[in-house]
Amino acid sequence: MSHLSNLIYLAFRELVSLHDHEVLDSPITDEEIKKTLFSLKDNKVPSLDGFSVGFFKKSWSIVGLDTINAIVDLSFLVAGFSSE
Repeated sequence: MSHLSNLIYLAFRELVSLHDHEVLDSPITDEEIKKTLFSLKDNKVPSLDGFSVGFFKKSWSIVGLDTINAIVDLSFLVAGFSSE
């Protein structure tokens, strides 16, 4: 557990168990990303690029890996900002 993660756990330990904290603090998996995207309605537009969820589902064999990599990169970027 990182220093920041440990501080967050200590602040909220009455609300979140250590196990739940470790699960929430663990890296997201490729399968979680795909499962979440495929659980959304096709007509939703999750970003400013205008591509709908339906587009990503129908073209997953082409864009899936790039989509996963972009989401993972973004999650590391956000985590990096929160740990500074």
